[in-house]
Amino acid sequence: NGGPPPLSGEAFSLVNFHQQKSQGQRWLAILEQVCRRKEKGIEMLLELLLERLKAALRVKGNWAVYAAYDPAPFAKREESFLTVGITALETEQAFSDETYWYFPFSAAAQVRLLTAPETDAQVLYDRYWQTVVSGMLSAGCTVQKIRTGAPTEWKQFRKIALEGSFTLSGVFQIAKEEVLAP
Repeated sequence: NGGPPPLSGEAFSLVNFHQQKSQGQRWLAILEQVCRRKEKGIEMLLELLLERLKAALRVKGNWAVYAAYDPAPFAKREESFLTVGITALETEQAFSDETYWYFPFSAAAQVRLLTAPETDAQVLYDRYWQTVVSGMLSAGCTVQKIRTGAPTEWKQFRKIALEGSFTLSGVFQIAKEEVLAP
């Protein structure tokens, strides 16, 4: 019998511990990589969602559409324009298959129509409902809630604004190679 002697219980536990530690470190490294990919996926989700909303609003209303945080000065913008922003994003546990990552999400968006202060309130509401609401519906997400308030005056920019809040939900799908790209 030329093999090594069997390991005692104590020696076996020590070897087993080192193997588990080594496996644990490998799983930790994999987990860290997956988390970084998911973070990048969520960033991409935010960007894509905002771009999709802006594009749908441009098509429906033929308006200039800015991100809510766009630094372009109001003085250089058109007389009437829209701003859109994602005010909340919630994702559920991401899952994947061989090709894609999937991110179930729900989001809240705010769309604001800004125009000249002399615009009639009825015209403002009509424009908002004809362009903004139909644009949001065409963006490919389910609109669960729409809320608008009274127009507000923005004296410092010589504009009046009408804004609405929208709740959206869906599943964002992204190719794994896009998430892996630097």
